[in-house]
Amino acid sequence: MAVPLFIEFFVAPRHHKLITALRTAVENREGALDKGATLHDDLFDAF
Repeated sequence: MAVPLFIEFFVAPRHHKLITALRTAVENREGALDKGATLHDDLFDAF
């Protein structure tokens, strides 16, 4: 039986662009990041 994976992590408030990228992340139909709909997608990729 598969166990759901849940990982918590902390991002310092000074990294507000990364926090925005994580909050606005949008998945496309293939399960990949929709870069056109996600703010600061380059930071999300780097993360």
